[in-house]
Amino acid sequence: MLTIKISEAIAARRRIPVYLVDATDGYTPKTGITAPTVEVSKAGAAQAAGVGTWTEIGEGQYYYEVTAGEVDTLGFLALSIRKTGCRDVAALAQVVAFDPYDAIRLGLTALPNAASSDPGGLATLIAAADASADQATTAAGEAATAAGAAQTAAEAAQTAAEAANDKLTAARLGVLDALDITVPDTGIPTLAFFTNAPGGTADAPTVPHQGPYNLTLEDPSVRVIELAVDSAVTLRFVLRNAFGQPMDLTAATGSITATLTDRNNAAVDDPIVCGERFLPDGIITVRLEGVYTATADRFHLSVRADFGTQILTWSDLTVVFS
Repeated sequence: MLTIKISEAIAARRRIPVYLVDATDGYTPKTGITAPTVEVSKAGAAQAAGVGTWTEIGEGQYYYEVTAGEVDTLGFLALSIRKTGCRDVAALAQVVAFDPYDAIRLGLTALPNAASSDPGGLATLIAAADASADQATTAAGEAATAAGAAQTAAEAAQTAAEAANDKLTAARLGVLDALDITVPDTGIPTLAFFTNAPGGTADAPTVPHQGPYNLTLEDPSVRVIELAVDSAVTLRFVLRNAFGQPMDLTAATGSITATLTDRNNAAVDDPIVCGERFLPDGIITVRLEGVYTATADRFHLSVRADFGTQILTWSDLTVVFS
């Protein structure tokens, strides 16, 4: 959109280009058009007859030169141009408070009216900006140097930590070797009695269930579960070694049984039906199905993991039937 300074005094800067085409086909340039009807609206006000100058350029190109009085109002300037035999034309211009032809300050009096290289111009401001930029560059370089030093220190600390971890790992492996535990490439310890080694489970180490292995609920915060008659619940247990590492149960073979006892420590006649799965990372899932017909009573749940030569028990959960 053409931009014109308010009340522009120079006539050549008030010229609005217009292109006229034939009214029938809509594309053939119309030449020789004189004295069209021009109506002017300033900033959305009612249209008034244009009093400017109409001039032909050629090949359908014209311009309407508005008067200074027609651009004395800030906002958009709308022209409606009509001529018999031509398509009607709507032309727009924007009347602004600055001078788009002022290469120094756009006619903005709050800025110095001098070139940047002249006294009183923006040269001093630019110099100050350059100095600030130089200071920022210097600060950025110093920050980068400090960051590099911090990175070097962090790498050195990492190297020392890795060396210490190697020594600790070696020490741990020595203990694991004494317990007849192997560490595969995955880094997860595997108990010998969970493997299908030659000789069968008879060659597996004998470790009492209260020894270095620990069977617990995956979520130790669970203390009570509610089991409705003919409903089911799945519990997740985890088996860890003495170092708290989960054991690899992928190749494990065994069975899980669950027992309910009442307040007198007597076994409940109706059983808890179990379905178990052995998963990686020491996870054992146990599915319990409630078939006991009594309601509103509390029972104690015991879980027994039987791996042949290894038997682990867990008993720390209250079951409420509802």
